[in-house]
Amino acid sequence: MQLAPNNFTPVEPYFEELDEQEQTMFRSIWLLRDKLASLKIVVSENEQVAVSALLKVSIRANEPLQIQLFSLCTLLCRHVTEFANQLAVSKLAEGLVEPLHMSSDEAPPFLAYILALNDKHTTHGCIFASHLNSAVSESLEKGVRTGKTSLSINNLWILVRNKKIRAFFRTINGVQNIFRFVWRFCLTDQVAMAQTLYEALGICWLCLYDKENVQTAYKNRVIAITHAVLKHNTKEKCIRMSLLILEILLWHQMRETSADGRLRSVLYIDMSSSGMLKTFHALRKKNWEDGDITDALATLEQAVLNKIESMTTFAEYRNEVQNGNLEWSPIHTNVKFWKDNVKHFEENEFEILATLRGILFKDDADTSVAVACHDIGEILQHHPQGRKLLGIPALAGVKERMLELMSHSAAEVRHHALVAIQKVLVQKWEFIG
Repeated sequence: MQLAPNNFTPVEPYFEELDEQEQTMFRSIWLLRDKLASLKIVVSENEQVAVSALLKVSIRANEPLQIQLFSLCTLLCRHVTEFANQLAVSKLAEGLVEPLHMSSDEAPPFLAYILALNDKHTTHGCIFASHLNSAVSESLEKGVRTGKTSLSINNLWILVRNKKIRAFFRTINGVQNIFRFVWRFCLTDQVAMAQTLYEALGICWLCLYDKENVQTAYKNRVIAITHAVLKHNTKEKCIRMSLLILEILLWHQMRETSADGRLRSVLYIDMSSSGMLKTFHALRKKNWEDGDITDALATLEQAVLNKIESMTTFAEYRNEVQNGNLEWSPIHTNVKFWKDNVKHFEENEFEILATLRGILFKDDADTSVAVACHDIGEILQHHPQGRKLLGIPALAGVKERMLELMSHSAAEVRHHALVAIQKVLVQKWEFIG
């Protein structure tokens, strides 16, 4: 509904409910409704009066005018924080809090602000979040994204700012659904989906403030998702939100107290193996309007580099091997590590070699077995005694076991067993190009 800026005729019939101060405020808002900068200044002079004036007219207005005024309230909620706070506690707004039967396209567009900012409405907020999550789930099941789904994401982006609603959202698999939604729909067309992608990433970021959601994020490709955005998106707000997600994950990793070093290092391992360091380096060369992006890139890059350097020490390697669960962390593929530390494997009567031998005979840990094959091959390649080491007690039966593993059911194990056997057969590595 388009109305001339100075034409008060459509709204004047509703002025009888307004006092003089509210009428003055409403007239100013109406005249400036298409000039956001000026509108923010006027409303900020008295947010409570602005809320009262807009709601009194909105509640009594005909449907076309009500839609326009509701949209105006939503705009002000986004840009004037205190307006949103006053709206949330307004007595007039309480009559709008009836989400039990509402889907996202039926509710007032600013309803999420009322539910998120007023703890009095937390129960209603959880119910509304459940409705919205159902819309996202339905979209995932049908493989079809609609305008309703994007509207649901928009409302959820507001609702999860409330810690209690966020906790409830986790119990209904909401966090998992958002990550799946981003992976399924947002990464394939990042230009058309830029706003929805930004809001969905915002939901992920807020949810990651709760430690309980961190493992859910890892299980749902959080590193792959953020890396895809960093590599292919041109919108600074999407880049910044992806970096915020990585920063909050880094914050959790720095505070991880698990005795399992592998769990403490999972973020660094995933970021390194995905090639994200190269992406950080490339992005730092660009000129960003948002200076925080440059700072975040530098912080994340240095944090990963520092951790990788510490992870490529022999002490770190010994801890991983003794733990018994080997992963493809950077240390295993670092040629310098093998050259610099190969003599350490002689310590305590080749204790680490004996432990690697034991891992080879595991039947239920394909990745650990594959890594053990790889590592033994590296040791045989770089140690001065080479394949003669196979004659020591710590590696008794290893060659025969590797020959058996060449017919293993897992392709990863077969490959690394074969490569290790090839290293056993080669004597003069300096002649191999």
